[in-house]
Amino acid sequence: KIVLKVHVDARGLPLEANVLKAEPENVAATFGNPSIAAVMQWQFNPARKHGKAIDGWVLVPFTFSLTEL
Repeated sequence: KIVLKVHVDARGLPLEANVLKAEPENVAATFGNPSIAAVMQWQFNPARKHGKAIDGWVLVPFTFSLTEL
């Protein structure tokens, strides 16, 4: 499991993303960069304050499950 902390601008576009947590910690080395690359292509609903879109942060969890073929 990896949790990314993503900074989203008022248009809903991701500005930056970092691995906040990885369980176990060593999965960040393998899955961290691909997770960040994926989330940087997404579009989000921006945070709102008093009805106006604003920059904000969101936590995005990824759960990976490996199976044998």
